[in-house]
Amino acid sequence: MSEIEKSVVVGIDFGSSGCGFAYSFMDEKIIYHMDVIGSDVDKKVPTEIILDDSNYVLHFDSKCKEYLKEKCVNYGHYFKGIKIYLYQKKTSIKSSNSSKSLPIKIVIQKILDQLRDICIKQLEKSWKDIQETNIKWVVTVPEIWGYFERGIMMEACENADKSLFFALEPETTSLYCFRNDSISKDHIKKG
Repeated sequence: MSEIEKSVVVGIDFGSSGCGFAYSFMDEKIIYHMDVIGSDVDKKVPTEIILDDSNYVLHFDSKCKEYLKEKCVNYGHYFKGIKIYLYQKKTSIKSSNSSKSLPIKIVIQKILDQLRDICIKQLEKSWKDIQETNIKWVVTVPEIWGYFERGIMMEACENADKSLFFALEPETTSLYCFRNDSISKDHIKKG
């Protein structure tokens, strides 16, 4: 199979404190993890972002706080703690350094856009001829999330113009184990 025809699955982890991704080609068992300048020690970028008045991304990486110190604390609108707002069933989020509030789905969309761009750049470094149409995007969500939280995430993904699949974190873990022969299907019982 040529690189042009390769299909890749990208799993996006939108975490409480950090976001990341891993990817694997359909014909391989190897899982590649996010490798990003600006990610912290666990290879995740903190789930925080700085936007300007027009919601353009000013900064997204582990140095958001340093960026604010350098520019001025009131420069831009700093959003963090996004999943906490979701757990509290809030539809908007207030900036930590200004009075600006935004619909939470817009902030999530901006973070997903950044993760997507980082991932595509990383894929293109190793596989120059990879086609974006051959990328299947999956966002993993906690099993404890209800319809409200999943609905907000789904709207954010749709607004980001992505063709994303949703998967519960325990289901993706099980699939990984089956695919890598870490668990026998004989151990699984119906119900």
